[in-house]
Parts: sequence; structure tokens; C-alpha cells
Amino acid sequence: TLIVEVMKRDPNGLSARLGVLIVSIVNSNKKVAALDPASHLLRWSSSQGAKGHLQVTNKNGVRGLAPSGLLPAGASLLSVPRSFLLKPMRSEVLSAGVKAEVFDTADEKAKLALTLLVESRKFEVDQRWPKPFLDCLPLDEDFAGVGARWSDSELEWLEGADIRRRVTIAREVNQKLAESISDADFSERELVWAMDVVNSRALGGSFGSGGTTRALVVAQVLAVWLSAFVVAQALASCQAGACPTGGLPLWPLAPPIAVAAALLLAGTKYEVGLIPVVDLLNHHCGAKEARLGYDLLADCITFRADFALEAGQEACFNYGGKKGVGNDRLLVEYGFVEENNVDDTFRVFIADKDDGQPGGGCSVLLGRYGKVVRASPGFDLTGRSLDRQKLAAAVGAQLELLKNDSRGGCGADGEQLEGSRQIRGQLAKKWRDEKIRLLNEAAAVIS
Repeated sequence: TLIVEVMKRDPNGLSARLGVLIVSIVNSNKKVAALDPASHLLRWSSSQGAKGHLQVTNKNGVRGLAPSGLLPAGASLLSVPRSFLLKPMRSEVLSAGVKAEVFDTADEKAKLALTLLVESRKFEVDQRWPKPFLDCLPLDEDFAGVGARWSDSELEWLEGADIRRRVTIAREVNQKLAESISDADFSERELVWAMDVVNSRALGGSFGSGGTTRALVVAQVLAVWLSAFVVAQALASCQAGACPTGGLPLWPLAPPIAVAAALLLAGTKYEVGLIPVVDLLNHHCGAKEARLGYDLLADCITFRADFALEAGQEACFNYGGKKGVGNDRLLVEYGFVEENNVDDTFRVFIADKDDGQPGGGCSVLLGRYGKVVRASPGFDLTGRSLDRQKLAAAVGAQLELLKNDSRGGCGADGEQLEGSRQIRGQLAKKWRDEKIRLLNEAAAVIS
């Protein structure tokens, strides 16, 4: 109001111009504050060197990324500096009270989860980690559907041996890690949250080995140049009649060979880390031609798709890479089930005895459209040694279990689910529906 009054009295004066500037700054800050966390993260990443014309999508409440314009096949959708990558940091975790033997014996994802806990707490002190990235991480309640959160009674909604095994392993990993860091200042709930973040958002691949790959390439160029120079000098001496004793020296070949070996090791080293912005990309079973890799020249992590994308069309990639990933792993690690997943599988068991009791039988991993993905050793995948009649009976029995479940994803008969339990009930029903789809296809092929 004061600014408006000043402008009325002297519209062309300095005070009025300053007032206009102040109003524009305030409005600009309001717009930034009004941005959702993902859009704010895009702005932050762009200011820190990330490249890509992106926009945030929202499909049924799930955020994703899409190009803001037509993206030709093979073009880079997104490129972020290698410095964005958050990898396990031993010294940082040990400084938080975690014992060295605990960190050293943990797997890479557990190490990364501990690092995330330490770094997220440091933000409160020195703002070391960017707040836009932390704001985009899911909250504890967002992980209601992941496998480690399911109770034993809820697991009964899932009629499948493989997914129960995955859930058991996830629980054991969390419990073992929680017990091993009991002396550190982390609650079990914080640890479970960090593990869920890492399981659902961490990416793996060769990402430059902390700059080692780039440095070794430069060293290789210098080593080759030096070797060529020494050999050229020796050849010139031979032509002048002063050939070195014993012929041409072989030692100049040693540096390029040694550097090449080191480069091969560093270039193929598998790394696990969290990558801001990149981890907003969602999964789709049909996006196996999209790839994430390290650009040596630009020292960046890039995302490319071998297919064109329209403006606003969500960019996805397959979380399982070329091999794909089934709904068991998607549910346990990511907390969702993909409809009509072409990479889904289901394991059925064939008893060796006519009475149907186990004892020397085999397990058969079925894929979509009746494909036999894997069978126990000693059984022919072509179907000759695999008794089709027994396989059909096993598939039919499993279908009956899934179809005749009266709970319908709603717990015990008559029980009304609420909150996170309701979410898991809905996921259980969707998971069963997808397994019924797969087994119906198998039954049609076998018959």
C-alpha cells in the first residue's frame, strides 16, 4: 500500500521505480515458493550445470519427466554433472558413530543408505546437501507398499513363493543393519526409510569412478605419445647407424599397457548412487531401449532413448535394463505393480508323486504368454522331460488359489482396511490379477 501511494504522488520518481522492482522480486519469490518440489529441483539443477529441456509430469499423482519439445531418437534428454552423484562415503559414515567393520561388511545399498542418513542430517547444520533434492525424496508414509513393510498376515494375501522370499530377505537385511548400528544415533524407522529410498531410487552403472576414468584417459594419451616418441627416437638412431644394443627397446610399451589395464578396470566398475533429477524418471516395461550412461568428454551422466518423444510425453526406462523386471521385485523394492508387465514371472511347483505331495519334483518359472523361463536342473525346457499334464495341473491349482481368494485384497472376510494396510490390500489384489493373467496365458499354451 505504501508503494502504491508513493507511485501515485511521483510516478516517474526513483522511489516509484524502486517500488516496482521490490514488487517484482516479491512476486518472483512467491512463484518459486509455489513450485512443486520436482519443478524446484529442475531449476536448482539447471543452475548447477544440468542440461535438458524438461517439464514435470503428474500421472495419477506420480511425478515424472518429459521433454518440453520434440526429442529425436538417440538425443540426450537429460545430462547432469558427475558431481551430482551421491555414493557411499566411508569417512562420513564412520564419523557418525558407525563402526568400520559394520560399514565394510555391508552391501553397497546399505552403505548408501547410511550415507544418505548422515548427509541429510548434515543439511540441518551446514546445508551441504541441496534442499531441493531432499524435498523431492519420498516421505516415510510414501513407502507403505514396499515389501519390508508387509506384515506376516498381509503376506498371506500373496500366493507366491518368490515374492515371499524377496520380502523375507528385505526384512532380514533391514533387521541385521539396524542391529549392527545400534550404537549410532539412528532410529530403526530412519534406517528403514533410508533403505527404502535407496532400493527405490538408487541407480547402478559405470559413472566415471569418481573422475578416475577421465584421468586415466588423459594418462593413456600421454603414455601413448611418450612411447611413440621414444620408439621414433630409437628408429632414427638405427637409421643413423647407432642402433641401441639389443635392438629396439620394449619398455616404452609398458606405460600404455599398464594404463590401459587400469582404465579397463575403472571403466567397468559398477557403482551405486543417488542422482538428483535422474531419479525422477519412472519405469515402463516397454522402455528397454532407453539407457543411462556416463559421457566421458562432458564428464556427465546422460539419459538417452533410442526412440523419439513428443513434447510432454513422459520419458521412462526399464528398471531392469535389457533383462526387464517382474512385478515381484517391483512390489518389494518400489511398492507398485505394473499392469500388463511383459517381464512378469511366476513360479509353480510340480510334485513328483501322484498324490501331489512334494518330494523330488521340480519348480518351473513361467513367463508371459506361456513361456518357460527356467526349470529345475534335469528337466528339459523344450517340454519333453517336463510333464505337460503335471504342469497343466500345477498351473490350474495355482489359478484356483488366486481366483478363489474371497478377500479381494481387503484382508480377512468382512475386515475394512484403512491407511497403509488398505494400500497393501489394493496392491495385493492388483498383484494377484496380474499373476492370474500370466497363468491363464500359460494354461492356454500348455493345453
